[in-house]
Amino acid sequence: MGRHQRLARGSYREAVLSKVHKGRNIIERLDPSLHAGVKKVLRQAWDSASAEQAERVLKNLARRLDHDAPGVSASIHEGLDEMLTVIRLGLPDELRRSLGCTNAIESLMAVLRQVCRNVKRWRDARMALRWTATAMLEAEKSFRRLKAYKQLPVLRAALLRHQQALLDDELIARKNLAV
Repeated sequence: MGRHQRLARGSYREAVLSKVHKGRNIIERLDPSLHAGVKKVLRQAWDSASAEQAERVLKNLARRLDHDAPGVSASIHEGLDEMLTVIRLGLPDELRRSLGCTNAIESLMAVLRQVCRNVKRWRDARMALRWTATAMLEAEKSFRRLKAYKQLPVLRAALLRHQQALLDDELIARKNLAV
């Protein structure tokens, strides 16, 4: 994959890290005797009512695994923010379930690979963006409607609140630096 193609893709896939896939990655790296208990704890964290409670459960799990599986423990700490993003937005359960899955992204990536497989030389970033846009239009044909599509206005409102909170924090930080 060329540099420009990687730039066009960015780190989007990592930003939308699925709890299912993160859980699978954690389980794969563990001793089989620990699988059932860790799956139960992960399910408990993802079913938590608040992000704080889920974070506490995941940090406890990481601390317990620190001795037996330090790599897994580090992976949990590393992916904590991504795993809790949907919970932190305070979305309804049905929408949380829909957004907690990366199937749509993985489908898009598969179509992108298919569409771009014969490109041998990426000339510049604009070319990569054009091909990416073409692949997205092609992938759109196979997308199905989100089960929780009626709750998308709730998602929009939550994202606007989150964005405003980030802007407010940045403004406060700038004021503190100016003083």
